[in-house]
Amino acid sequence: MTWRLAIPFAAYALVVAGHLVLVWRGRPARAVRVTKWLLIPALLVAVLVAVWCDRAGAHRSAAAIAVLCVAILASWAGDVLISSSFVAGLATFAAAHVAYIVVFLGLARSRSVPWPALLLVVWLTVLVVVLRRHLDSKLPAVVGYGMLLGAMAATAWGVSDTTGWGGAAFLASDTVLVLQLFRPDFRRRVPQRWGDLAIMTLYCVGQGTIALGVVGRA
Repeated sequence: MTWRLAIPFAAYALVVAGHLVLVWRGRPARAVRVTKWLLIPALLVAVLVAVWCDRAGAHRSAAAIAVLCVAILASWAGDVLISSSFVAGLATFAAAHVAYIVVFLGLARSRSVPWPALLLVVWLTVLVVVLRRHLDSKLPAVVGYGMLLGAMAATAWGVSDTTGWGGAAFLASDTVLVLQLFRPDFRRRVPQRWGDLAIMTLYCVGQGTIALGVVGRA
């Protein structure tokens, strides 16, 4: 990957930095919400600018870039909806993971299962055991989403190490989020400000790294 393709992501990094500062300060709530809603549009602009900078390469991988944009837009819908409806937000993020999986399989270097994917089976099993008594009626939805999330993170390693680490960061972000939402003991031990900062840092790094890796590979 050339630095020319990475430069457009600098603006996204600035938006991320501004949002994380507001999350750390914990105020004002409106500014935190607005900057959160700007994160993914900034990422989409970065992808489109990077594609424009390398139009020849993008033309050869137009389908992968198009599906990547769908995944990014679905993630943005999830960011907007999750605060008002957990189920709607979960559904749109699930759609984003399906789109990411399609992109990763299309750009995969080989059809063999990368070794980091095996660790995700352990992760999902442990997470279900830890949360099963706290999820009640949400257990099937969370388990189904977890399987999609794990599949996304696993297939990401097949594209490049960059996308692989991005998928791992996304998975880690959602892991902290679900613990914060459904484990009272986690909320007692970890101050919400720290939890929110970890969630958003990992999420922003994951989304940005995935997009950067896909653009570089495409």
